Amino acid sequence: MRKFLLLISFLFSTTVWADVLTWDQLETANTYSLANDIEFVEGLTLKAGSLLYFNELITGEVPVMIFSFGDPNCKDASFESEMILFNPEPEDTTHNKEIGIQYSECSFDVYVEPHYYYGKSIFKN
Repeated sequence: MRKFLLLISFLFSTTVWADVLTWDQLETANTYSLANDIEFVEGLTLKAGSLLYFNELITGEVPVMIFSFGDPNCKDASFESEMILFNPEPEDTTHNKEIGIQYSECSFDVYVEPHYYYGKSIFKN
């Protein structure tokens, strides 16, 4: 019975995390939901499940990729935040995979270092 409960527990936990996408799985012109609450110091909190529209992936000379999303539920087009740091993989104690997140004028921008492109994102389908 104990082995059965462990198996069910394992299957449930992998199912819960299975729908969290990696950065490379995100495609422009699609809508994704946040897997985590994102809280900005200035008072805005985007709750897990909030939908964001993936506008574009910006790459260039800066050693960071910018995933730019639109917030279709934006309530204040003048709201701007400072960049916050967020670790989508806190269970990985070997690597600090922090990403930068900034919200400005209904745009939700995520800054990801290229070597974490295949790592876990903060989005679900």
